[in-house]
Amino acid sequence: MGNIVKTAKCRFCGQMTQIEADEELTAAQAEEQATMTCNCTDAVEYQKEKQRKFYMGAIDSHWHYQE
Repeated sequence: MGNIVKTAKCRFCGQMTQIEADEELTAAQAEEQATMTCNCTDAVEYQKEKQRKFYMGAIDSHWHYQE
């Protein structure tokens, strides 16, 4: 994994998490990673929504590529 360790909090519950990265992260990037690894209810819903948007974007770009 990465060689830089940073502490960040989940944007929903505030739980602190250690984030490892290969490069220095901004505060917003670290918070996003902390939120994406948190297990609080709001963070899990946020993770699911981001995953849905990612897959819908992949499907949409696939169909546009086919045209």
